[in-house]
Amino acid sequence: MIGIDYNKKMYILKLKIWRGEDYHKKGLMQLREYLDQYGLSQGYLLIFDFRKLKEETEKANEVNVKIENRKKRIVEVYC
Repeated sequence: MIGIDYNKKMYILKLKIWRGEDYHKKGLMQLREYLDQYGLSQGYLLIFDFRKLKEETEKANEVNVKIENRKKRIVEVYC
């Protein structure tokens, strides 16, 4: 996890290597927990994807993760 404090605002960035869907879901949950810790509603997940699927790299998605009535917005970027 990387925390960036810029212009009086905190940004949380989680770095992961693509190792399958279960590992990916675990990363989303870890990031949601970090966001809860810092009282933030949005974070960023940077996924290093070494598969040969060209359509997966350079792709960005927005995901809403909700657990126990807490919703977090996560921006995923594949590279």
